[in-house]
Amino acid sequence: MEFRLLGPVEVWAGAERLAVGGPKPRALLAALLLERGRVVSVDRLIDQLWPDDPPPTARALIQTYVAAIRRGLAVAGGQDLVETRPPGYRITGGTVDLTTYEELVQQARQAGDRADALNSYRAASELWHGSALGGIGGSLSIEADRLNDLRVATIEEQFAAELEAGSAVADEIAAALSQHPLRERLRGQLMVALCRAGRQSEALTVYTEGRRLLADELGVDPGPDLNRIYEAVLRNDPALFADRPQGDSARPESVEVHPPRSADVSQQQRTHAVPAQLPAGVADFTGRTTELATLLARFAAPTDPGALAIQVISGPGGVGKSALALSTVHQLSGGYKDGQLYVDLGGVTGLPASPSDVVARFLRALGIDAQNLPVSLEERIDLYRTITAGRSLLVLLDDAASEQQVRPLLPSAGSSAVVITSRRRLSGLAGADVVDLGVLGEADAIGLLSRVAGRERVAAEPAEAERIVHLCGCLPLAVRTAGARLASRRHWTLARLATRLADERQRLDELAAGDVEVRASLAVGYQGLDASAQLAFRRLGLLSLLDFAPWIAGPLLDLPTDDAEDVVEQLVDAQLLELATVDQLGQVRYRMHELLQVYARERADLEDSRADRDAAVTRALRAWLSLIGRISANGPSGEVDLVPPAPADNVVPADVLEPALARPAVWFDIETPSMLASVARAAANGLHHVAAEMVAAMCSSSFVVTNRFDDWWSSHDIALQAAREAGDESAEAMLLAGLGRLRSSEDDYAGAEAYFAESLAKYTKNDDRRGAAIALAGLGDVRRELGDTGPARDYLDRALAIFRALDEDAGIGFCARRGGALAIDESRTDDGFALLDEALTAYRKTSSRRGEAITLRSISLAHRALGDYAEAARYAEQAVAILREIGDAVMTAYGVQALAKARLRLGEGLAVADELDDALVTCRTYQDRFGQALILRTQGELRIALDRPEDAVEPLEQSLAIWRELGLDQFVTLTRADLETALQTRPPEVAAGLQ
Repeated sequence: MEFRLLGPVEVWAGAERLAVGGPKPRALLAALLLERGRVVSVDRLIDQLWPDDPPPTARALIQTYVAAIRRGLAVAGGQDLVETRPPGYRITGGTVDLTTYEELVQQARQAGDRADALNSYRAASELWHGSALGGIGGSLSIEADRLNDLRVATIEEQFAAELEAGSAVADEIAAALSQHPLRERLRGQLMVALCRAGRQSEALTVYTEGRRLLADELGVDPGPDLNRIYEAVLRNDPALFADRPQGDSARPESVEVHPPRSADVSQQQRTHAVPAQLPAGVADFTGRTTELATLLARFAAPTDPGALAIQVISGPGGVGKSALALSTVHQLSGGYKDGQLYVDLGGVTGLPASPSDVVARFLRALGIDAQNLPVSLEERIDLYRTITAGRSLLVLLDDAASEQQVRPLLPSAGSSAVVITSRRRLSGLAGADVVDLGVLGEADAIGLLSRVAGRERVAAEPAEAERIVHLCGCLPLAVRTAGARLASRRHWTLARLATRLADERQRLDELAAGDVEVRASLAVGYQGLDASAQLAFRRLGLLSLLDFAPWIAGPLLDLPTDDAEDVVEQLVDAQLLELATVDQLGQVRYRMHELLQVYARERADLEDSRADRDAAVTRALRAWLSLIGRISANGPSGEVDLVPPAPADNVVPADVLEPALARPAVWFDIETPSMLASVARAAANGLHHVAAEMVAAMCSSSFVVTNRFDDWWSSHDIALQAAREAGDESAEAMLLAGLGRLRSSEDDYAGAEAYFAESLAKYTKNDDRRGAAIALAGLGDVRRELGDTGPARDYLDRALAIFRALDEDAGIGFCARRGGALAIDESRTDDGFALLDEALTAYRKTSSRRGEAITLRSISLAHRALGDYAEAARYAEQAVAILREIGDAVMTAYGVQALAKARLRLGEGLAVADELDDALVTCRTYQDRFGQALILRTQGELRIALDRPEDAVEPLEQSLAIWRELGLDQFVTLTRADLETALQTRPPEVAAGLQ
């Protein structure tokens, strides 16, 4: 078990990250880990989690958070690592990255060997994954600040060691300084590194920027150490190079470089040219620390010293391949004594450079007269390889189109090296290592924007800077262009540019500055596709997919799945799609960059008719609907589907269908974000009815089980607005019923009743009997929860009569179950059990295990109401077993509560105390206030029964407060009676302490 504090607070078991709850449980875990092995009192934990105003339920919440952590650790058998030790808790076992980090730093400081010290420092640095403790607030923020300061100080120590070793670390130090611009030691180290790299003027600029920043921010001048370095740079003080190992060649131009001592070497230099063709590096190069280190390390330690070192940097257009390549080769150039060759191969221009022409160019650069160049490509290649044999050359081949274009340009194996950039991975190039380059991280993207637009402007509007880089998708070309746009319009605020970029219709127009245009870069990749791949690209853009499995391209393109997946692979090869992940069901998922999606929709608007676009989107949504329908039929939720089940079709391939049916909750977790994004796009484009069907189907099949309240509301709201704008009352009625269910699930019964009533009116107006029955059932359920039994019975009876006439078992099951429970409440025992039996039969006919389990729970409640506690426990046990089997966490909590009540009456309540604690955590996790109140009351009853009335007061008070918020008077009355019992029976000394 690995605990991480150097970044987000996380727990890992091997390659699996364990879920340990939200911010508060993670803060509690961090507090225990910072004191690992020592007991942390509950009072101290409360102070750390709520330093200003702890809630009255803080102690209970601490218990809840500990339970959540233990449950998360239990997945990997680590539930015993968190021990209860009065007056609090302690954590033992596992490894903590902070401890490892401190040990590595100590090893580095004590190492007698420079290489050992550097290895320890570097290993320590790799343990960090972000800001310490992941931004957790409260009193722990002080400890987080301390750790972050320790990190910076250690980084400075590491850079000092790197400089002593002669490492080229200017870019790494610059990246660190951009995060901590007031650290004078970092600034001095950067000046030394730049000076040693022959970049004296940049070193002086770094000092000037630092002096201005210190004056502006702190009102002070640079310290004596920084001033001494500045003066040394001015006079090219040899002491700046004193620590460098012998043979290091990167020195300022003004420092004398001694000529070679060997006469043979001098003669060799007279017989062949030493080219120096590298373009200047990118002035605003930002980030890429990990990738740069990887590249440098691979050239420093080749796997086969006798082989040609080849490195491919692959990635989509605008991602910064050339900038990274230039930064790499400039740092490597000093190690290749026979010079550097460079060519832009024009791989994406449609007119790629001819290998024959490029080899001729290289030969001339290596000293061959033009009149002596062979005519044929083969002879030119032979001569090129002969001349480069035994030489130490660094070759940069920028923007390669293919392996065929590159192979003739490779020098002879030996001490030469080649760096290649390409939109393709060039996987057919033997012996090549590949770095796949993605977009920048948010911090680096903002850093790039700062360097181009101006640090002061970005620092003045940090939220808008973040918004801009997000709208640019953190694509370096787009961020750099946005920065250039701001730099050329000094009167613009960042907010103004962000607002302009937010309009998707003009975003690509805004991302143009001078001769740099993002649209043109995106167009290059698109124009290189064949017609089928271009169509797929345009169609995928229509759905606004966050990520997707390739089977969805089948209905989009109206092609068989295998054919559609072949086209998708073309887009992957062209770097217009990237591999996102392999999901939990084993499906490969792809992602299209946001700006590519914008461009794809732009091309679709220009090249495809509205009818074709709408038909493609409708086919895709109906494919999802078909799969949702199959999932619902395979494991019905027990609710009445708002959308009548459609006939199954074969659009979903078996290798997608089978895992979805086996693990439906996982499938919904994976697909829901992309389905919701596609629904929003469809609704915005006038496809209101299929959008409404999608959200209604998702509500019935997934949201109702997992309490996805935010997704439920946002998707229905979007689709409802579209239906109203289109005047589609049937879709409107269906969505209103869905919102009624949402409000009921959130325990907002007044809101639920209003939605169901409006839905009923529209269903009735359109003579939709089935829809009217759905709305009536919802109204009956709401009135029953509010204790208004007469109207509840009337609504449920009317709905049940319609569902019986329609012979729809799901509707019969729902209404009979609710009606049966109501009859028991009204002491109509025979009617109640008859209706519950009818519900059980109906659910079993539809194979709804969830519906069956919920009905068994209702039968348990009925038996308990009649005093038959043994039967109540038996039915509750059956319900819990089924609910656990199907993975319904919320209803399992309700089943556990029913079982606890029955066992409590049988004198066996202590056996379910821990299960009640877990059930309460579940209801809090899923924001189920009704369930929380129900279980809190049961916990209070249990503690009274166990002669611990003083412990019953707190949960009963919490339960009572929730019932009052929900406006459920009958539960208020029952819980108040329990609370009075607890207060009357508590020991006198406890009573005195509570007064």
